[in-house]
Amino acid sequence: MATQTLIQYLDRSGKDALGNVLPTSAASMNRSQTEIFLVGDDAVAQGDWVKLDFLAGATTPKLDSDRALYVIPATAVATHGNGQAFGVALHAAAPGEKVEVVIAGYVEGSKVDGAVAEGDLLVGPIGTAGEADPFVPGTTEGRIIGLALEADTAGRADCIVFKTF
Repeated sequence: MATQTLIQYLDRSGKDALGNVLPTSAASMNRSQTEIFLVGDDAVAQGDWVKLDFLAGATTPKLDSDRALYVIPATAVATHGNGQAFGVALHAAAPGEKVEVVIAGYVEGSKVDGAVAEGDLLVGPIGTAGEADPFVPGTTEGRIIGLALEADTAGRADCIVFKTF
């Protein structure tokens, strides 16, 4: 599960550690840290903010250290956001498949709420699973998980993921 932090990522192959094609701007110098997980009981879409799937599920029972091996889209938690969200999936994956997750640094096209503006701090999902929401003092004071680098465009934005995993 542990990977490495590539501070000066100069590989221009255009592929991630699993061989998936990356967006052109993510192919070099993206200053991101990723980890590979298995998808738990719920499929993960590209751009989903994820959380650990540490509960014993019907299809993939999780025991001991497996509780830190599986991820699912972070569920929505009303008002404050889901503080368990910790990273963004780089590609879609079905239950039991491997998925690469950005746990720190730059990520393109993460799912965000339509109210996200450039420069907004982000909290875990509030209204929609897998979708980060803007931090609003006095209203959505959940754990801050990232920073929006641009305003929402069709439910997506480039972001910085703050390392918490």
